[in-house]
Amino acid sequence: MGSSVTDSPGHHLAAQAHLTESNQAVSEAICELNVTATDAEWLVALARTLLDERLVACANIFSVHSVYHWESAVQDHLESRAAFHTRLSLFNEVSAKVNESHPYDVPALFAVPLAAVSDSYRSWVLDQTQPPGEAQPSAKTARPGKAAEFDRSAMAVEDLR
Repeated sequence: MGSSVTDSPGHHLAAQAHLTESNQAVSEAICELNVTATDAEWLVALARTLLDERLVACANIFSVHSVYHWESAVQDHLESRAAFHTRLSLFNEVSAKVNESHPYDVPALFAVPLAAVSDSYRSWVLDQTQPPGEAQPSAKTARPGKAAEFDRSAMAVEDLR
């Protein structure tokens, strides 16, 4: 497409529509919502809760080395981080769930809108999550194009480190 993105009020939407595979306007944004915690086990339990409640489509949990200011000192710790893929419109509901039980006084919790996503993955994320305030839909366990018997739930937490 030969159109260029300008600094007009609609340029962000035009750019977002251009980045989808089909060049159709995106009806609902998806994001990567990130949370850090002291250990992977807490994040795995959180992920299962959010998945059961259809608030996220998936979680990637990995170890990170964090360096930050806290209580007038520079802290340097190994932590775990979860990257959840979900609807941007579910941020407040996910945030409330995280804050209910998070072990930190000030959890790192932020969402990064995904500007360029394949149509099939975007559809899968939307199919796996509920719109805010709606009843939980029936589960679809298979990823697009993958066998239904694919199951990562047996993966041990130790495999995540």
